[in-house]
Amino acid sequence: MKANVTENTNGLKTAAYNASTDSFTFSARQTGTDSGIADTAQLTASDIEMTVKPADGAYGEFLRVDFNGNGYGALGSRMQAVKWTYYGNDSTYSKPVQTYGTKFAASSHRDMTEQDTGQLLSMHLVMQTTL
Repeated sequence: MKANVTENTNGLKTAAYNASTDSFTFSARQTGTDSGIADTAQLTASDIEMTVKPADGAYGEFLRVDFNGNGYGALGSRMQAVKWTYYGNDSTYSKPVQTYGTKFAASSHRDMTEQDTGQLLSMHLVMQTTL
């Protein structure tokens, strides 16, 4: 898989450095028409229901979003686990300040599958901040 990020990439955010405050500002997420993956059209998952599970805001907590329905196969087949590591001012990249990650899981428990066909009926997305 090869990335192809353009100004029309869906979900694109921009960052701007402010030297006077030594800080960054980030734009809102952009709705675009490009997928961000070379030679791959952007797809839309239809016939799905998303449910954000409650969270208390504690450091290191999991944010969970469940997807249910018949239409998430195209979405789920293209999801990737991602890890971001922030090193702050460490130019040697040896002392991470913070890491962030995503994990995608499909629940294949008996109550999550259609009994006759075994078709998976739900999956969930979990994100967690870690140090």
